[in-house]
Amino acid sequence: MKGLDKPVKIILTGDAKAEYRRISEDKNRAIILKSIYDKSCILKSSPNYGFYICKSRIPKNYAIKYDINNLWKVNLASAWRMIYSLYGTKNEIAVIILDIICHKAYEKKLGYNRNKKNKKFS
Repeated sequence: MKGLDKPVKIILTGDAKAEYRRISEDKNRAIILKSIYDKSCILKSSPNYGFYICKSRIPKNYAIKYDINNLWKVNLASAWRMIYSLYGTKNEIAVIILDIICHKAYEKKLGYNRNKKNKKFS
């Protein structure tokens, strides 16, 4: 977002908030917790830091539940992903974190099939 002159706030939604709590209670996942914090700091200054996910990949339950029309992801430590959407008003930009999930769950949720072989190379 070129010329970012609006304040940015980070909002954890229900699913992301629940997963954040689970991660924060597990001492073995401290690296993921730190990664969430680090990436959130980056998103505060650059909301479009992550990878844009094309509209056709937006899960229908996200579109319905959160009323979103854009989706982004940020790679976290230990192959975890943070899924978010951007919402802007005249006065601010909101980074709405929808999910914090492992890579396998991310692939399933967004309809990627890891076991599908690329016919060009087989």
